[in-house]
Amino acid sequence: MKRLAVGFGRVYCPSGRTATGRPGRFSKNRHETIRSMLRTLDTAARRWNGGNMTDIDTAEENKRRFLDAFSRFAAGDVEVLREILRADFLSHTPGAPAGRDAWIEFIVNSPIAGAQLDLQHVIADAEFVVAHYGLIPIDTPPEDVVDIWRFEDGLIVEHWDVSRPSVPVS
Repeated sequence: MKRLAVGFGRVYCPSGRTATGRPGRFSKNRHETIRSMLRTLDTAARRWNGGNMTDIDTAEENKRRFLDAFSRFAAGDVEVLREILRADFLSHTPGAPAGRDAWIEFIVNSPIAGAQLDLQHVIADAEFVVAHYGLIPIDTPPEDVVDIWRFEDGLIVEHWDVSRPSVPVS
């Protein structure tokens, strides 16, 4: 059984090198060292898994893609939806049209397009990303929203949502 040893300040992999590629030495930049250590762990895990992504890898990648798209959309970049949604995208939101382009047009003309989005929680597995956020539109009362996004091959293919009026915390 192959094992990856993680010790104080060093990550050892089967090659016997540390994350920086030099035995027993570290980069002066701690952040770069940490990034390098994570890359080493990821590479080792993929090698030992036959080069295939695990469910954890897929979940983390989908979550990363979602968070990137969410932050860009919240900043006003509607075009990010064309990058993250598959052409045959289907939304189960009542009244929402099927298809990526029609749904984007629907979103652009809805209160969400100009609203402030306050992300609270994100959870993911290999197929789904679930996001809970506060939706604060310009001219309507705030809402709490939970979106469920289904991914295939790195793109969103399906969407469900529920929302309710925000309740002030007392």
